[in-house]
Amino acid sequence: MGSPDPYGRQLNGMGGGISSLSKIILVNKSRRPGVDVEYTFVQVGIKDGAIDVSGNCGNLSGAVGPYALASGLYDQRRLDPGTSSLTMSLWNTNTNKKINATFPIKDGQPWLSDNSDQAISVDGISGEASRITVDYLEPGGARTGKLFPTGNKFDLVSLPGSDEPIRITCLDCTNPTVYVQASSLHVLPTLLPDTFPSTTLEQLEHLRAAGARLMGLDPTAQSQPKIAIVGPPTAYTMISGEQLEASSVDLVIRALSMQQPHRAVPMTVAMATAVAARVPGTVVHDVSRKVTGEEVRIGHPSGKVSVGADIKPDGEVVATKVYQTARFLMRGEVYWS
Repeated sequence: MGSPDPYGRQLNGMGGGISSLSKIILVNKSRRPGVDVEYTFVQVGIKDGAIDVSGNCGNLSGAVGPYALASGLYDQRRLDPGTSSLTMSLWNTNTNKKINATFPIKDGQPWLSDNSDQAISVDGISGEASRITVDYLEPGGARTGKLFPTGNKFDLVSLPGSDEPIRITCLDCTNPTVYVQASSLHVLPTLLPDTFPSTTLEQLEHLRAAGARLMGLDPTAQSQPKIAIVGPPTAYTMISGEQLEASSVDLVIRALSMQQPHRAVPMTVAMATAVAARVPGTVVHDVSRKVTGEEVRIGHPSGKVSVGADIKPDGEVVATKVYQTARFLMRGEVYWS
């Protein structure tokens, strides 16, 4: 991947110098009953080369099924003749959770073309590709075994040099995430990645580490938990320069990954946010528009994403659902030394 790289660019490897471009997925056939393929996500530290397998990657999970079919890890003889889609059962070893991925196929191979009748675009990614529907089954307690690891919908923590208590929500759904309202840090929820004040980044890291300790996680592990600031539906200018209208979203989020402001939103964070927005008492629910259906519309720096959350009356999360895209870029050898 080109790590460790003190310059933070990974020019000597396959990485791209930001956390979302310094990732690896290891895929293999599964021997688990009712599971086709299992995979392990690896987050590679850019500057230090640290290997972190403590959580899953939602954005890359959508690519696992198409890769498994194309690479022969899924037996094509199992496909019904003339079938136009395939639902593959995946097992994520990082979180020990089951995921179903449904994607179009053609002639026994993944059909990830922008010419597909199921082609969609995803805000933050240029172009179109076939829609991949990813259902995360029973995603609560992915790391800690509990949806709310602290036992509370919110906890109070303080920043260094301040006695003012700040409310945070610690949620473990698909991945552990810490939430704080932008107003608690006296910043706007519409900040773009390159405009985060350094003091705000320091405050967010302190809150993330505090949340990790409250959840019983390692506060020094940079990839988990994630942290995000949230705010009410607000109009803002996106990275593209286009305007996003407040009426098009239910809340606004700005997430960090490996201490870097994300240019969209990590998909696991988006799914956790959709759940938190549906649970009264969380700092996310307090800023969210009232959601009447299963889908929650989340505004991020590059646009918006709609996430489904199926929650029982007793609070158990049955599943979360997202629509993603993926396509093949290359096949070859990577030299390592």
